[in-house]
Order: sequence, then structure tokens, then C-alpha cells
Amino acid sequence: MPHGDGPGALRCLVWVETPDASAADQLAGAERARWQAFREPADRDRFATGTVLVRRALRVATGDDGAVPRRWCEDCGGRDHGPITAAGRHAGRIGISLSHSAERVVVAVALGAAHVGVDVERVRSRLTGLTRMVCTEREAAADLAAASPDVALATRWVRKEALLKAARTGLRVPMRHLDVADHQEPAALHHWDRRTRPAGALDGVQCADLGPSVLGREYVGALAVLTPRPLEWSLGS
Repeated sequence: MPHGDGPGALRCLVWVETPDASAADQLAGAERARWQAFREPADRDRFATGTVLVRRALRVATGDDGAVPRRWCEDCGGRDHGPITAAGRHAGRIGISLSHSAERVVVAVALGAAHVGVDVERVRSRLTGLTRMVCTEREAAADLAAASPDVALATRWVRKEALLKAARTGLRVPMRHLDVADHQEPAALHHWDRRTRPAGALDGVQCADLGPSVLGREYVGALAVLTPRPLEWSLGS
């Protein structure tokens, strides 16, 4: 299901899976140690599925069976968490992002751009309690007035988190420092507070929603890539 097209478009592949306990059989070394550290079986399954899916997605997207993902945390230097990148000859040319929520694990791989972010969330009731943390005043008014405030806020959340992942700031930047399109509008970044905006982060930003046909009706998702090129995305196989 391709979205967007045209010459010079940047291609992004998206994989969506449900957590699978058997994925743990493909873990080894530090991956298995981290898997064992999770107390809840559901958390273990999401971690294992995401780890295996990242590896497979990178190799399928690049056509390189030897492609290896790596993680590195800019805050502590840890290599078992933080943003995911491609190692070796694919470094700097391939972007990877992982997200999971409840029964969905999503991986996005951008071909030709290192900065990509994806986020998925299951829509829950009473999300509006997070409005002040997530929204600007304008956004809060729009979401609370929506027919389904929980859907509106969840949509805004995933759009912002995808952007923060793409910029590699994570939630170190308050979500309310970003102003994004309302849920009934196409995904887009309108403004980023200059106090926390990374240098060059707004030179080119492409956003897209992952709708119910991709994730299921209880979920919302978003994709963001830092690139001036048009974005074309489709489901990976």
C-alpha cells in the first residue's frame, strides 16, 4: 500500500506484527540478557519480537543478509537501548525506528535518510488526563472539543513522539514544545519551540499517519522522517 510517489521521493518501509513469544528463540548474548530482565511475559514478548523484527527489516530493506543494527544512548553511552542505527557500510544511509504498544510491534526503515521515527499507541480511555503534558494551549482546546478526545490526543501523541524519535531527542524535549496538525488533518509539524529545536531539525520534515487499515481500529500510529524529499512509504514483507 504505497503512499506518496514521484521522482526523488524518499522510500520508507513499515512492518507491523503482533508480539510472538517464539521470537525469544532467536535472541542471544546481550539481547537474551535484556529479555530475561523483563518481569512481565507481555513485555518480554514485545521486546523479543521488536528485536528480531528490526534485524529482519534491516536485512530485507537493504538486501544485505549481513546488515546489523546497533543501539547507542547519547546520555549514558549504553549499547542496549537508545536510538537504533545501521552499523558498518549502511551507517548514516539507513534510518531505523521501533515502537510497540499492547498487541502491535512496528518497525520503520528509511532508505536514504538516517533520521526516522515511528510510534504506535493503543487508544485508551481517559487519555485527556495527559493533555497538559502533551499539548500547547491551541492543541488542547482542539482535542478536548473533538468528537473523540481520546483519539484526538492519541493521534497527536504519536505524531509528536515520531518526530522526537526522528530528531533523536526522545522525551527529553517536552511534547508541548511542538505544535502539530490536528487529528482530522494530514500529519504535519507546524512549529517547534526554538528553545529545544535541534539544529537543522526543521530543514525538511515529512510526516505520515499509519491508519486503521494498517494497525487496526484500536490503534493510531505515525511516521516522521527528517528529509526535504517527498516521502513514499509502504508495508514491508
